Amino acid sequence: MRTFKKAAQFALAYVAGLCIAPVYFLLKWIGLIKIEFPERLPRWERSMLIVSNHPSLLEPFLIPLLFFSEWVWFPVRWGPWSTPDRTNLKARLSWFFWVGGARNISIPRKREKGENNEEFLQAMHAALRKIRAVLRIGGRVVIFPEGGRTTSVPATERLKSPKGNELRPLRKRTGDIVVESCPTVLPIWIRYPWVENPKKGWLPIKTRIGEPMQFDSGLDAKVVVKRLQDALLALADEGED
Repeated sequence: MRTFKKAAQFALAYVAGLCIAPVYFLLKWIGLIKIEFPERLPRWERSMLIVSNHPSLLEPFLIPLLFFSEWVWFPVRWGPWSTPDRTNLKARLSWFFWVGGARNISIPRKREKGENNEEFLQAMHAALRKIRAVLRIGGRVVIFPEGGRTTSVPATERLKSPKGNELRPLRKRTGDIVVESCPTVLPIWIRYPWVENPKKGWLPIKTRIGEPMQFDSGLDAKVVVKRLQDALLALADEGED
C-alpha cells in the first residue's frame, strides 16, 4: 500500500509539472518570469542541493521547473525533491507543492497537536536522513534554509545585504546536510517587485542563479551556513543598480 501511494504521488507530481510547465514557459517568453545567469545552471550535475531565499509560497513550484529539460525525459533520475513544511503539505496547501513537478520530503518545523518533543525530533531526523540519502545516490533537493518565509520574523532579526536585501539567518541543519553529504550547492535568489514596493504587484518575477559551490566534508556546519548566507546576500545584490 505504501509503495502504491508513493508511485501515485510521483505520477501526480510528474503530470502536474507537465501541466504547469507551458504556463511557466509562456510567462518566461513574455518576460513576466525572468531567469538571470541561466548559464550557471549545472544541467546534468548529480547530487545537488539547491538553496533559495523564501519570500513567498511560490518558490516550491518555481524552482523545480528550472530543471524541466532534464526531469521531463528522466523523471526518476533527475526529478527534483522539494522540502515543504509538513503541516502545509498535509493540510490546506497539499495540492500546491506538486505543481512544480517535484517529489516531496516533508519537514516538520513545529510540533503537531498531541506530538511530544521526542516524536517531533524523531520526525525531523527522519526527514534529514531522507534528504541525505537522496543526495548520496545522486539526487537533487530544493531546500529553503531560512526555515520559513523571510518576512515571518521581525525585520530586526533579518540579515541585510549592502543594498538592503533581506534574509533570515539560515538554520544550522542546512550546514549539517552539506557537511555530511558533500553535494554541489546551488544558490538561488528569487525577487518579486512587491519586496521593494507593495504597490508594484508580483510580476515580473526574477530568478537569479548563483555560482555552484563545493564544501569540504571536514568543515564545521556553522562555517558552511555563514558562507551560504554570504553567497545568497551577495547574489541578491549582484547586478542591481
